[in-house]
Amino acid sequence: MLACLNRKMDDSRYDSTTYPPLENVPPRYAIVRRNEWMVRESDVVISGVTHGWGGAAKTLDYARRRQKVIFQFPTHRE
Repeated sequence: MLACLNRKMDDSRYDSTTYPPLENVPPRYAIVRRNEWMVRESDVVISGVTHGWGGAAKTLDYARRRQKVIFQFPTHRE
């Protein structure tokens, strides 16, 4: 999963890469939309979120609402 399109990145060590369709998304919302796309396209979510605030916590909540299988490490949250 590419965070952004960067032609200078060396992707020779990867089998493949992907970039979500974000052409019509304002840059301000690109990270949120990319995270939501990853959740929608995934069967399983592996999370290292340790607190209930911020973008990663919002993405984890989104995965819960979408009823994804979630492996949470560590197993507790603040």
